[in-house]
Amino acid sequence: MRFPTTASDTATFRPRFAAPSISSATSPPLSSKRGRTFRALKEIRDRLKLATETDLPVVEAVAEFLAYKATRVKARQFANLTDQLKRFAVDFGDKPISTVTTAQIESWLSSLRSRRNPDKLAETPFLSPLSRNHYRATLHGFFEYASAPARALCPRNPISHLEPEQV
Repeated sequence: MRFPTTASDTATFRPRFAAPSISSATSPPLSSKRGRTFRALKEIRDRLKLATETDLPVVEAVAEFLAYKATRVKARQFANLTDQLKRFAVDFGDKPISTVTTAQIESWLSSLRSRRNPDKLAETPFLSPLSRNHYRATLHGFFEYASAPARALCPRNPISHLEPEQV
């Protein structure tokens, strides 16, 4: 159908895809729709809050991550992951994974010392920036796994805003 061009055409013109007329008798009041929407959003928020507020200790989360990675990476990479994450788990122990902060991880990374020949040196040296970046990358992968919506062990990845050190 073409658009009306004269006054007589406008009287008979009906658009092909006209919007249905809205009457107050057939549709519920806007406030009840808004109330249902807000209740639905609140339920979703509550479900997400429950899902992310697990108090799983770091030790158990590391064990779960290592079990996940056991068949997905090669033996040498798995040995490195195990070594680095066990060191992290020993220091953070029973602390809930959802409470670990960026500042805590940053201070932990900066305090890492070498474990080579600890008996021969009076004070073991700190790890190099490259080694700390390797630990950072491992922790980033671990927290990405933990913060994935399917697992929701922690609300976000605390490493995501932590810049790698310059080497």
